[in-house]
Amino acid sequence: MTVRRIVVNGRTVEVTGESGKLAGEFRLEGKPVKPEDIPSLTLLLKIGALCNDALLSVSDTGEVSMLGDPTEGALVAVAAKAGLEKERLQDASPRLDEIPFQSEKLYMATLHPRDGKRVAYVKGATERLLSLSRHYLYNGQVIPLEEAHAQAVRDANQAMASEAIRVIAMGYVDLPADAVELDNVDLRGNLVFVGLAGMDDPPRQEAIQ
Repeated sequence: MTVRRIVVNGRTVEVTGESGKLAGEFRLEGKPVKPEDIPSLTLLLKIGALCNDALLSVSDTGEVSMLGDPTEGALVAVAAKAGLEKERLQDASPRLDEIPFQSEKLYMATLHPRDGKRVAYVKGATERLLSLSRHYLYNGQVIPLEEAHAQAVRDANQAMASEAIRVIAMGYVDLPADAVELDNVDLRGNLVFVGLAGMDDPPRQEAIQ
């Protein structure tokens, strides 16, 4: 699985590079961009790497190997492609608690320290996260989630799904500094919706042959 598109700020960032390697670019409207110059993109990549149980290792030749769910592995890999290595992110923002993914909930959430407080990072099905969200991260600003924003997210989700691209949505919610446990009630109606990551599963070259 390889992340190919990321939707933040109502715009689509294309991700280039071969499956199984960390070389590649992030492109907006065909032009290379630095993820650190787009706050919403950087945050989405961090959420994808930290709200995640997969592990990644890179050989001396640049080959990537994964341990864990392939979808989660793709999110760790695309973050690493932007220079956001999961190990360093975890050192700076360790996991304090979690809500594991369950099929009836359709999301996973993890609790981390951030700026002297706590934050819950969430990833899951697009419609499920939209139903939990009240706000939207747009150009680095938290604004009310209007129906027009939600519909634009649904349209982007459908466009990728129609191309057999698997879509994962991501969001977060700020919590008090004394929060030590996560509960589903902490998320309901409080989430800030950040964006979407779309990934495909291209056949290996030997399979094509």
